[in-house]
Amino acid sequence: MARESFLDHAVSRVSLVALAAALVLTHEAAWAEKSWYLLVPPLSKYDEASKYLEAYKILASEPLSKWNHAASYDTAAECEADKNTRTLVEGNRYEGTTDVYHRLISENAAQSQLKLQRLIVERANAQYSALGTSRCIASDDPRLR
Repeated sequence: MARESFLDHAVSRVSLVALAAALVLTHEAAWAEKSWYLLVPPLSKYDEASKYLEAYKILASEPLSKWNHAASYDTAAECEADKNTRTLVEGNRYEGTTDVYHRLISENAAQSQLKLQRLIVERANAQYSALGTSRCIASDDPRLR
């Protein structure tokens, strides 16, 4: 009888350990499946009549579910690193488009050229600013629903 009791107890302990291990693995698997999204706020429509560099508005007050999904990542750190890289690239692009626009102004370029280049500058500025307010959000964040 004592041997049977010991055996039952041993089997129960092994079962509990196996169950605990399964729970830990399930939790780790669920955590590993969580991904991260780089979300960028939407922009307003282009307003040609507005002041220079104010033709687009960053709509950061929109719910996250309406933000643009730029990319997905395995970790928050990867998301933040890419966000920083994208912001640098957009900043350089904005700077380049601004230089072209100012050169065209100094050369007294045609209005059609100036109008097009201003649109390009405004868009680059807005995208740069939007990336500055972008967020890395976990895929299971309830605000995405």
